[in-house]
Amino acid sequence: MNDRVLSIPPTGLLGCTLLFWGWQTQLWALAIPMAILVETPRWVEWRWELSDKDFNRLMDFTSVLWLATAIFLFNRDSIQGLFILLSWMPIVFFLLIITQVYSERGTVALSSLFLSLRRQQPASALLSPLQPNPATRRVHLGYPYALLCLLAASSGQHVSFFLGVFILFAWALWTIRPQRYWSVTWAILLVASFALGYVGHVSLFQLQNKMEAMIVSWFQELLWQNRDPYRQNTAIGEIGELKESDQIILRVKTEVPVLLREATYNSYFRGTWQAQTASFHDLVPLPDDDKQWSLVNMNSFTLPELEDKKVRHLSVSSYLPRGQGMLALPMGSFRVNHLLLPDMMINDFGAVKVNRGPGLVDYQVYYSQDQSWVDAPPRLDEDLKVPEEEQDTFNELVRELGLIGQPSSVILDRIEAHFASKFRYSLLLSAPTHSPTLSPLRNFLQFKKSGHCEYFATSTVLLLRAAGLPARYAAGFAVQEYSNLEEAYIVRKRHAHAWALVYVDGRWRTLDTTPANWFNMESDRAPWWQSLYDLWSWAFHGFSQWRWSSDDEENNNLLWLLLPLFAILFWRLYFKKWVKKQRSLWQTAIKPRTEQGLDSAFFQVVTQLQNLGYIRQAGETLPTWLRRLERTQLDLPPLQPILQLHQRYRFDPQCLSFDEQQQLTQAVQTWLAQARENHKNI
Repeated sequence: MNDRVLSIPPTGLLGCTLLFWGWQTQLWALAIPMAILVETPRWVEWRWELSDKDFNRLMDFTSVLWLATAIFLFNRDSIQGLFILLSWMPIVFFLLIITQVYSERGTVALSSLFLSLRRQQPASALLSPLQPNPATRRVHLGYPYALLCLLAASSGQHVSFFLGVFILFAWALWTIRPQRYWSVTWAILLVASFALGYVGHVSLFQLQNKMEAMIVSWFQELLWQNRDPYRQNTAIGEIGELKESDQIILRVKTEVPVLLREATYNSYFRGTWQAQTASFHDLVPLPDDDKQWSLVNMNSFTLPELEDKKVRHLSVSSYLPRGQGMLALPMGSFRVNHLLLPDMMINDFGAVKVNRGPGLVDYQVYYSQDQSWVDAPPRLDEDLKVPEEEQDTFNELVRELGLIGQPSSVILDRIEAHFASKFRYSLLLSAPTHSPTLSPLRNFLQFKKSGHCEYFATSTVLLLRAAGLPARYAAGFAVQEYSNLEEAYIVRKRHAHAWALVYVDGRWRTLDTTPANWFNMESDRAPWWQSLYDLWSWAFHGFSQWRWSSDDEENNNLLWLLLPLFAILFWRLYFKKWVKKQRSLWQTAIKPRTEQGLDSAFFQVVTQLQNLGYIRQAGETLPTWLRRLERTQLDLPPLQPILQLHQRYRFDPQCLSFDEQQQLTQAVQTWLAQARENHKNI
């Protein structure tokens, strides 16, 4: 049985904890008087005579106050209000602790703290010590209130928080340290535990950041939304670090790295690109093969003409969440093979959409980088438009670079050289420092000169338009990471990329001004477990290929999946009885031993003393506690003769004889009766 109640904190600890809370939360004006009030009862003698019913009312009032404060702060500040409530917790519960320390008993019954215990009847004095009645147990709220203050102090998020917590905990532990060990040994162990705790604290903090990123990534995967071909919300103007998932979404077999486009947009306004006047129309598979789709009118050119245009091909394996998504295609694509789908659509900007398909598709693409087969010619009223609020910025840059009246080749060279020599890639997004009203693009071009691909692509498109060249914004993925495990290029979510399309010499061509080191910077941020994740992703991709395959020969692979299951089932059935028998023998051999003297009647005396409000100090042994009570509490019957029998019963290897056990029980009953009688006469 636990024969202790919650101890009283040493002198000054509770006050210093309140001061520490005030320091961390900048609530000094409240923390200082609260600390003085909570420590004063140690030097003054007057007390309030409060009953348990009074504490019941105080606890009910405190609970209502806490609930009302929570509702008010949440209604005023939403989630941030809950963090404010956390920092205010010592204030809300201060009335309860200050009333306890100034009360005559100096303790609070558990029934006052828990409404469910108030209806329970008081335990009799003969209640077994192994099953004490919690309703009548009294506790001191000093340590729980100190922990509440530390919890509230954590909301300040100061770097000194851990050091302060260590000092306060060391102070509390010093009062109950084992006396049989040297103080130096204890101090060395405490410092070692602090060092290990600090390492654990930093590790947990870093793990928390990683877990938050993983949870965000999991939610992104769970709620994965396909790219919207009509609208693209960029991170231009946002503040913070741009984070993307390491999830593998594409596998590409190609001879050279390439950009795969999913959508194109032509209208920009305050961080959002839109595809205006780009309607979708149905594609029809070729008559002789329903797995082959032509993206253009094949009657407009002959096969020899195709061969002259340096036709290339690549293979893509792509997930389609819920059977819907955009196909990732290189610039100049004109045919897609090996796709058995009920329908497929394409818009005027070359975006190909699947509305009804399997969860995974494997397709082959034929393309020619010298042609833009599926992109509609420029519309000058849209593809030359610069937002009014950005016109001054880009007109100044056009004059600075001397682009007015220059040939298109010179314009492209100067724009590429400008971004390559004066700008750098960065995922850290910050607010404008020169003027809060400065537009994000103006801040990027004139002051910060660092950003991610959306800044470079958007600035390039608008700069080309300001220089008189039609341009559009393309979004997709960069294929650059090769996997030796899969013998193919893999594309992760963080490989999402944006670039410009410019119309020169009668065709659309790609212009990517993002610094070439962006891919390496993204790779350097990969977590240490990426190789393990890649192995799992490769295995899951193989399973998905089997699951969504329409090939009868591949469906026979189901047998290879069932064989391990049959082997496990056979093992479980064959060895089931043997395992059960061995487990039974093991459990029989290891029977728990009952510790000597736990049924001692003397524990009834300890319970009675606790119910009367006599508190055992921290680190105080049972004999020392009882001797102190006999000196200070004259109304208590003698305890030492009963204690001697109890100590022999608990710790003497010879234990007690049956007659001595009966003598101990009888002595306890006599002491309890006399104690109750004396208590009634007080």
